[in-house]
Amino acid sequence: MNLAKEISVYNPQFLLKVAVYTRQELNIRITANFLLALAANQPSTKSHVRRYFCAAVHLPSDWLEVVRIYSTCFSRTLPTCLKKAMADKFKQFSEYQLAKYNTRKHRCKHNRNRRKGKLEGKKEVVDKKQSDFSFKKMIKRLHIKEPAEHVMAILGKKYPADVKAFTRSGLKGEWDRERAGQRMKLKEPETWERLLSREGNKAATWEKLIDNKSLPFMAMLRNLRNMITMGISEAHHKKILSSLTNKKAVIQSRQFPFRFLAAYKVIMELQALATTSQQALPPLKEILKGILKKIPKSRRFDSLDWETTSRTRIKVTLGVPFIHRTYRMKKAQLLKANQRLYTTDLLDRYRKALETAVQISCRYNVPPLPGRTVILINTTMSSFEAKPDFCLPPDPEENDEEEEENQRRRKKKREGGDDKLTPSMTEVAVLLSLMIGSSAEDCQLCLMDYYNIKEVELKSDVLIENVRVVMKQIKEWSREENDLPRIFTKQNKVDNIILVTDSYISRTIEWAISSYKKEINNKSLVVQLFLSNCEPEYPSDRNCVKLAGFSEQILRFVAERGSSRLLDHVDHLDKVYNIRPPEGAKDPQMINSVTSVPVSPKLR
Repeated sequence: MNLAKEISVYNPQFLLKVAVYTRQELNIRITANFLLALAANQPSTKSHVRRYFCAAVHLPSDWLEVVRIYSTCFSRTLPTCLKKAMADKFKQFSEYQLAKYNTRKHRCKHNRNRRKGKLEGKKEVVDKKQSDFSFKKMIKRLHIKEPAEHVMAILGKKYPADVKAFTRSGLKGEWDRERAGQRMKLKEPETWERLLSREGNKAATWEKLIDNKSLPFMAMLRNLRNMITMGISEAHHKKILSSLTNKKAVIQSRQFPFRFLAAYKVIMELQALATTSQQALPPLKEILKGILKKIPKSRRFDSLDWETTSRTRIKVTLGVPFIHRTYRMKKAQLLKANQRLYTTDLLDRYRKALETAVQISCRYNVPPLPGRTVILINTTMSSFEAKPDFCLPPDPEENDEEEEENQRRRKKKREGGDDKLTPSMTEVAVLLSLMIGSSAEDCQLCLMDYYNIKEVELKSDVLIENVRVVMKQIKEWSREENDLPRIFTKQNKVDNIILVTDSYISRTIEWAISSYKKEINNKSLVVQLFLSNCEPEYPSDRNCVKLAGFSEQILRFVAERGSSRLLDHVDHLDKVYNIRPPEGAKDPQMINSVTSVPVSPKLR
């Protein structure tokens, strides 16, 4: 907050431009809403809040959140600039948006279906401050009059009884005699969630959503399992496959390749069920053992082995609600597979479509990284603590003997049942590095161990093929050759150095990079990506960044941290989003001078 105040003294609009950037391009809601509330509280930025508010607020829920944050952090009394800005934004909301977010929760209604028989002494404490922030109360508090149709519907007023009352109400159009005296309500929005909840998870419901084009791309991607297992028609399968391979649809979805690989894992799981569908349903003990192996053990039960546990003791675990639900879901999946509502040929088509989508996303949705970049991948990594929710396509050249040997090796290393779809940390590091490399202007991809570095040779532009090629080179690397002296030289000017490792970087590699920065190029950006959840030391050098943990947003951060154009881009956002200049300003709106930075994928 102190930093924001200092910046606002010299550039009052910058804080609001950051709020617009955070919401519009990073798709982060809570931070953008807090920045708006903070700007409404500072004297230097108050005069600009009204101009930027509409661009920084997307949803009615954000509209309420800004007031809630301001009232909690600063004052219960709202400033005039915030009141006027909120009244302006309310006019832009459609009836669909207002109805979708004007739920019982937002109307501060109590739950009708609360459980009976609870003790009165254990009643939950209701936060009275939360009930102050509903659409109904905010309309009254801000004295909002327009649009009259939406205001009267939210307030629950009656439709005018005659023409005279209709004219005074401010409603548009002509007076409707049939609606006279009736209570006005917002039209219930027909969202895919509501339809699915009302009609159930059935093939007919999914087909209806697809035919009406009511299923968003991300919802379609996340519900592939439901649509396939419910047995939608061949015509609807073709529509989904067409969307997954449609270049324009994939680009507009703004999804990173990891999202499509997560859907790929679902298809691989279904394929495993489809290939075993001819077999009889496994006994209860076997299904439960598969579930229990994936649940982490406490220290007290660390020595417990589910393989040798008796059937009676395993059956007792069904008394745990979570295990009981998981067992029922697993059994239902096996029964669905036996019904043959989908075939392996259909799943192969989905696999190919998702591989195409991964390639399109990698080429167009990953933000570009300017300058010359060197990426170093550690080849001596440990295993993941938290397993990724995606998988890599299997290598078609791998023979059955190697497959069996790999499965035996994995069973020895891992406790949790069927984990052959889970990628290793090295595979994730290679995948992440190749994504960064594909978006880099000029890139050198290298392998590293404790002392040596070897440059990787890539012959293809296909991401999945390159992952297999790099993994083979890691296995075949003899460690005798070392390209370290050739990479960090005066002739090879490097702008970005990215190290992808688990939790450790050897002193030899650190010394080589440090020497290069001191003697040759002190402006090089060094990004150290630790895939394990360690706590790296905070570097004193502003051009050295350390990130711990795995997230797809690493791709965006690396691209933007490595770009010197980001500050200029944020500073010109008022021109990008057509925000009117302050009164008396003579600066022309030159849209051609704006630096473009790619937008971030939406998570929802």
